[in-house]
Amino acid sequence: MTESSVADVIVSVELARRLRSLASSNHALVETERRALSRLPLFEESAMAGWSDFRTAIRSAYLRDQYVVVRGLPLDGEGVAVLWALACVSDQLRSYRGDRVLKHFRMSPWTTALSHTLEEGHFHTDLNTAESPPAVTAILCTHDDPGGPPYGQLRIARLRDLRASFADPEHAGVAEFLTATTLTMVNDTSPTSWTGCAISRDVIRFHPETIRAAERRAGRDGTRFESELRDTKVLAMHVSVPIDLHPGDAVFVSNRRALHYRAACSVRFTRFPREFESRQVSVAHGMTEP
Repeated sequence: MTESSVADVIVSVELARRLRSLASSNHALVETERRALSRLPLFEESAMAGWSDFRTAIRSAYLRDQYVVVRGLPLDGEGVAVLWALACVSDQLRSYRGDRVLKHFRMSPWTTALSHTLEEGHFHTDLNTAESPPAVTAILCTHDDPGGPPYGQLRIARLRDLRASFADPEHAGVAEFLTATTLTMVNDTSPTSWTGCAISRDVIRFHPETIRAAERRAGRDGTRFESELRDTKVLAMHVSVPIDLHPGDAVFVSNRRALHYRAACSVRFTRFPREFESRQVSVAHGMTEP
């Protein structure tokens, strides 16, 4: 294992080989998800040469920067290795649909769903209307965007960088909006909601679409905070770090102390209208962080 630029950890050739062998075993993902939800070790780490140093490098970068990019994970076993790496910074992984941990997303020109659309995303935190949102978001690239960067590019805006910018009088409006405005956020597909300030103490909870949804549910047209949301995006873009992921690369980002964003995506049709190449990612969440 070696480290490259800031917040990057690169899987060594030998460790990747060992992980690939483990991931290729029958039902590796199902067994890993079962063990994760039973709070058991995901695999026998002591038998994996190089794992201890790899784990230390991931945790060190994450603690320093609130995110870490891991490059060179094997994609065997539906990308199960991303869960093993995520466990380096979170000892409790989140389930969905009862017994699954890893979700798979394919960008599509035929949907408006936020996780699959080709449209530009928002700076946000995940599951922000939940009573206890995840602490860590993991995003593994399994297929490149056919258009290449900047299509599909990720960006991370850390809370500490946003806060540092609040000292500039030019950003006083964004500071007021995020730290002193009581906002209600609603998930349009469920009854869950949350009310409070987007930034409270050392935690940020934010998604423009949930703020708009709350406004609509309250009988308004959903545009009351458009100026503030636009200014927040401009500032977040200014302080953000761009990240390009390629197949086997993953980012682990704090869902409490950072916002993340995805640029617009593209497709390449191989047979119109249903057969196409597009960006594909796998996503998982951890409920704790170091």
